[in-house]
Amino acid sequence: MTDDSELIAHIHRQRAQDLKSRIWLGDVQLGHLDAEAPQRMLDHLQAAAAAGDLEAFVELGEAYADGVGFQNEIPVDDERALDAFEAGAERGHFVAALRYLRLCLQRRPGPEGAGRLARWIEWLTEEDPEGEAHWIAGVAARRGYGLPQDLVAAVEWLEIAASRNHSEAMWELYEIMSQGEGRVAADRGAAHRWCVTAARGGHVQAAYALAQELAQQGDGVGDLVTAAEWFERAAHGGHPEARLALGILYLTGAGVPADPQAAAAWFDEAEESGLDVDKALAARNLVRPR
Repeated sequence: MTDDSELIAHIHRQRAQDLKSRIWLGDVQLGHLDAEAPQRMLDHLQAAAAAGDLEAFVELGEAYADGVGFQNEIPVDDERALDAFEAGAERGHFVAALRYLRLCLQRRPGPEGAGRLARWIEWLTEEDPEGEAHWIAGVAARRGYGLPQDLVAAVEWLEIAASRNHSEAMWELYEIMSQGEGRVAADRGAAHRWCVTAARGGHVQAAYALAQELAQQGDGVGDLVTAAEWFERAAHGGHPEARLALGILYLTGAGVPADPQAAAAWFDEAEESGLDVDKALAARNLVRPR
């Protein structure tokens, strides 16, 4: 890449970042300020990529994977996202390759996605400081999706990822070991440890599962207090059932001081997440505070 192309790429990336900030401000604070800003942002990212900026390929992929704009001006487009990540990966960009494989794993069911998934696994697992590639390989081996199905190999991949603080890998290990799967025997003690570690690492589903486990033990007030703390972590992470559970705790004063206003607020959050709160409360003979 020539000096001129580096300068051109830098200018386009800077303009794209400025537009991204304006779009965020418009979306979050005031309603959309500029309906043409998302497309201009993409134009600048494409120009930066054409000038050789590898980070621009990642940002393009993320824009298409997540969508952009208050009015969905740039809709989610997995194929364009994969194309952008692939272009970056083929030029040696580690994160672009990881994002490509993650998107295949999460959104590309079927033979086409499986065929794409095996790409770059060997390269990416050579270093993989954050465990993302090992997590992808472990999930793929667990499902037989793009890699031969092999639960023993899956656990080995996942344990490497978990050792690098990858909370999603910890959750996969919890799921496998809590009931046993394939040639891997159940190990409730190990499953519990993985659940606790994943929850501490910020995994929302693990925090909810740990809270449920504590709430169901019934060994005293201390368990309910700790359960409430984990329900709250999961609720703040957006877990619908955790929001409902936390609302019930505040309504009944179990593990937390009774607080009808806090209960009502969490019930509203749960409802916004798609739960039928009134039905859930009626099943428990509880009345929703208004």
